[in-house]
Amino acid sequence: MLLFLSCFLEDPPPPQKHPDVLLVVLDTVRRDALGAYGMSLDASPHFDQLISKGMLFEQAWSPASWTWPSHASLFTGVYPWEHGAHFTDPAPGAIALKPDPFFASAPDPTYTTLAEELGEAGYQTHSISANRLVGPGFPLVRGFDKALFLDDDSKVATAAIELLNESREKPLFLFVNLMSAHSPWFRNLVPWV
Repeated sequence: MLLFLSCFLEDPPPPQKHPDVLLVVLDTVRRDALGAYGMSLDASPHFDQLISKGMLFEQAWSPASWTWPSHASLFTGVYPWEHGAHFTDPAPGAIALKPDPFFASAPDPTYTTLAEELGEAGYQTHSISANRLVGPGFPLVRGFDKALFLDDDSKVATAAIELLNESREKPLFLFVNLMSAHSPWFRNLVPWV
């Protein structure tokens, strides 16, 4: 009887492919500097065009005022007082950050990162950053299969586009950190803003 019924069943649907995930951080960009959030000058036409086709978040805040704890929260999903990445005194286990040096504590490794979660789900995980703090050799890139530091946003953008255009067997999680906002802004030098 089961054999007879199975003749009328459809083949199971093919497994769905996971979508690629692209996470871009425009390091130090404030909402009041973007047209999409009300800036009256034509300061961010390309960004504003991108937002017009996507989603604009009205109630999104960084959990900290600087890169280290903010990115640790972004990657772990918990607040800085939970993951512990913050300024610290020079002590055993502290990480010396340049240029000062100043010191920071690493995020608590018991918290799983987004890259680790997506890696477990079958993703290739890559980080391409113009910010050394989110580059190779630092604990914020824990879980990424590959982490690359490039000293210029145009190099970061080029490397990201090349990676996105590669054919892959596995879905991709790509984290990109751009730093031009840390420097004086010249519209013709950063055409993607």
